[in-house]
Amino acid sequence: MLKNWNPEKLKRDILDKLEENAKEAGQFVVDDARRRLLAQTELPKWRKYRAKMVAGGLTYAVERKGNEIVIRIGVKTSEKSKRHGFFIEMGSIRYPANPYLRPAVFQNAGMIIALLTGKK
Repeated sequence: MLKNWNPEKLKRDILDKLEENAKEAGQFVVDDARRRLLAQTELPKWRKYRAKMVAGGLTYAVERKGNEIVIRIGVKTSEKSKRHGFFIEMGSIRYPANPYLRPAVFQNAGMIIALLTGKK
């Protein structure tokens, strides 16, 4: 029989653990996106330089907003390298897309869920 049932403490503990797991998941996605970005071989020399610059700026942030945990992943450097990251990912009129961030998330969905739930 439960004598000291405290639902608010339980909720806080769950959110604390989820926030901790979210940091691990965020780092996993950043590492995979960086690996994908640096492994692109069809890029011209000048685009490889930009890819290295973007790879160096890939980062994640975990933010707790009330009862939700938000993970943001992207390029956190200058405004110029943010544009480079976008155009490498999405392509432009002159150059095809070379996605690195979306595949790092979508192709690893099972692993990300496992990390968030603490099963990995």
